[in-house]
Amino acid sequence: MRLFLLPLKNAYIGWRRSLTLGTFIFIVSILLVIFNMFIMTVKSNMQNAIINSLTGDIQLRSAGTEEKDMFSTSGNWGKASILDNEQVNTIKNTVNRFDKRIVIYDRIRYNAFFESDKAKDAFMFIGMDPKNDQYKKAFKLEEGRYLEPGNLNEIVLSKTQAKSLDVKPGDNIKAYSKTINGDMVSKTLKVVGIGDFELLSSFSFSVAYVHVESARELAGLRSGEATDVITYIPDKGKTDEIAGEIASSLDKVKLDKSKVKLTTWKDMGGFVMGLITLITMMFYCFIIILMIIVAILIINLIFMIGMERRQEMGTLRAIGFGVFRIVTIFMSEIIFIALSFSILGVLAGAGITLYFSQNPILASPPWDFAMGKRFFFNFDYWQIIYVLGIVMVFTFIASYYPSYKAASLKPVDTLKEE
Repeated sequence: MRLFLLPLKNAYIGWRRSLTLGTFIFIVSILLVIFNMFIMTVKSNMQNAIINSLTGDIQLRSAGTEEKDMFSTSGNWGKASILDNEQVNTIKNTVNRFDKRIVIYDRIRYNAFFESDKAKDAFMFIGMDPKNDQYKKAFKLEEGRYLEPGNLNEIVLSKTQAKSLDVKPGDNIKAYSKTINGDMVSKTLKVVGIGDFELLSSFSFSVAYVHVESARELAGLRSGEATDVITYIPDKGKTDEIAGEIASSLDKVKLDKSKVKLTTWKDMGGFVMGLITLITMMFYCFIIILMIIVAILIINLIFMIGMERRQEMGTLRAIGFGVFRIVTIFMSEIIFIALSFSILGVLAGAGITLYFSQNPILASPPWDFAMGKRFFFNFDYWQIIYVLGIVMVFTFIASYYPSYKAASLKPVDTLKEE
């Protein structure tokens, strides 16, 4: 019991030193909680934006498709390879047999030339089943409405496209395209909505959405043909595993890699996620530098403790205390201080992130590049335990050697000093 109370007594007597160490531990704990949840949220938001706006969780395309990363090569969809009706049905049936919980849609990606009464421009569009409402999670309307299932000749434009054509909801525009067979076709479409892609607009990503049947007409495809078949899976953490199992199932029905290319959102959004990874690394570099500073502080404090208590340690050694028993006293004091202030720090950090999980941070350039204009933290209780564990392990590692060094003092050396 006395060995337990001795570190508390020492921490109380040297309260200034304890407060200095505790303050650094407190700050590190707060920053770790906030930064970890910030990075987790940014990655999750960007992942969802990529999946919902364009790629789906798993995408199946013709083996002749050239795109390797849809965001770095998104400027040309005019030469997209086609999955015929039989291939599309085989893919859907195979995926449904594999797991009926997987949601699957066929889709058309293509280029067209659009003309309004005031301007004209060329851009990409996606033809999709209006029942697929996933894009609504990434594409936020500013005017009008989304596509409706029963209306074929409608289009939803991005803000950039609407500005280029100088149109608003209710206006009609003319779409011209060259089909896969080389024929020229045109179609009148009504603008029903204008919006913007959260996060992805920072990467100059801009596409229009039309009904899948209108897209087939502009691309010159027959009923049931598509450029892509996209899936949404229930367990995002098993994307690679499920993709591998779907690929194996397709091999068994003779739709192998020579006919169908299977990619995940990680493949198709690698350019975007690579930049997010770079931002993540910058944040972690800052944390590492901060923790190195704290480690130096801990080492210096322990050496100071050792210098101040040389007589005390010499006496303890003389009456039979071993090195590791004295180290235990030193370490108990440091761990007590670190644990107390770390708990306060993670609770404070959790309180801040919990508040901003309900109340958005309004971000302006350049922060909206990674955060979007309204940023809500994703709160995760496990991050509290994770940070608390990291801080305590780090403190233990940083303090053990100087504690051992100070406790290794020989009693005869302190007697000579007297």
